[in-house]
Amino acid sequence: MKRIRIILSVAILLGTLSGCGNQKATSNDGKTDNTTTVTESATDADTKDVSKTSDTIEKNTKDENKKNNNESKNIVESKDSTEKSSDSSKIKTSTSDNSVKEKVIDYIINGQVNKPDAQKLKWSKAFLNKVDIDAVYKQYTVDGGKADDIENFANYLTQNAPTLDDWQELFKKDLYDAYKEKVVKIEHLKDDSYQVYIEKDGSQVPYVVVSAQTGYFHG
Repeated sequence: MKRIRIILSVAILLGTLSGCGNQKATSNDGKTDNTTTVTESATDADTKDVSKTSDTIEKNTKDENKKNNNESKNIVESKDSTEKSSDSSKIKTSTSDNSVKEKVIDYIINGQVNKPDAQKLKWSKAFLNKVDIDAVYKQYTVDGGKADDIENFANYLTQNAPTLDDWQELFKKDLYDAYKEKVVKIEHLKDDSYQVYIEKDGSQVPYVVVSAQTGYFHG
């Protein structure tokens, strides 16, 4: 009877030890599973973080490229605007100069009707059309002349116009067109005034005095 009790005790002890072993194994398995799960979760989190960081970098790169493109576009547009503005300014200046040229020619030829003859500015049309009025006008404004004051500029032009290189040829044509006379000699008097001779009855005779500057001549 005592022997039977001992055997039962040993059996119970063995069963208990076996249960503990299984429980430990289960516990170990559980721990292993938990470790694996945590590792897998950490890996997934790292992958998501890397992906998120990559997306952020890509977005920042796109934003930077867009910003650079916009800046380049703004520079090009600014350059185009400046060039257009410059071109517009040139056109405006040219138009303004042409307008002044037309006005001063019209004033000298047609606009002095109320002035006494002695006070009129007198020019040859051929000389007036050929002289560089634009250049003289620019110098006129540099010298302090009032812009668009046509009468004042006309006086300035008459006093300061450069003498044309071919003024004698232009004058000879003017004289012939007016009187059908040919010039045989031109003699300098003073300043821009010249004595002009024609041939009459086989002799050279003084005929008119001409201004080399304006082309105007008188007997």
